[in-house]
Amino acid sequence: MRRGGSGIDDAPQLIRHRTDACTLVGQLVWDASQRRDHTTAKTYYEQSADLARHLRDTTLEAHALLRTCYVALYGAHDARAGLALAEQAAEIAERTSPALSGLALLHVAEAHAMLGSTPDCERALSRAERHLDHADGSDAAAGLVSPTQFGRLAGSCYLSLGDHRRAETLLPARRRSYGTGESHARSCWGTLRSPVSVNAMSRRRWPALPKPSPSWRPHAEVEA
Repeated sequence: MRRGGSGIDDAPQLIRHRTDACTLVGQLVWDASQRRDHTTAKTYYEQSADLARHLRDTTLEAHALLRTCYVALYGAHDARAGLALAEQAAEIAERTSPALSGLALLHVAEAHAMLGSTPDCERALSRAERHLDHADGSDAAAGLVSPTQFGRLAGSCYLSLGDHRRAETLLPARRRSYGTGESHARSCWGTLRSPVSVNAMSRRRWPALPKPSPSWRPHAEVEA
């Protein structure tokens, strides 16, 4: 709290910190459970999304939704639920974060690939590429994107679709990352979160085609 203030002006920043914390704890819980504790992770992500909506911060909300999408796609293996969440995240982030919207569209593409729809998958990949090309230094979610991410996820899509030759042309960057000493675990989809140079990313041509609280009362926190 700022000295001499009522504390009300600080409430949005405190809620923003809590939003980030809920997303992080959900992520840690899921990883620590070897991606088996879907319920607890989703509870934290849902809290984060609710807090973000209270703040009217669409980037934070979309990030929480995208994390929930990961649980659906890669934990529960529910491609349809994951698709709906990824599409929602992409739409919500579209006006404020091309990086996050592009990342969400990559997972839209992967969900379509899991469902066996090549045309829908390729349309989503094309949209993702356009959004990622527009990411710049003002994008709050730029650190969520890595220069190899498009090729890695696009390659994964084509593997799911059974087009192994196409996948092979998109995955060399992933193999090279192993040669630099980066572990397989850090190369997995859920760990590509390290900040990258946004200018370098924008210049790069992407390859071708504790217990969660049971409830939250934002107004009570502001008034306290």
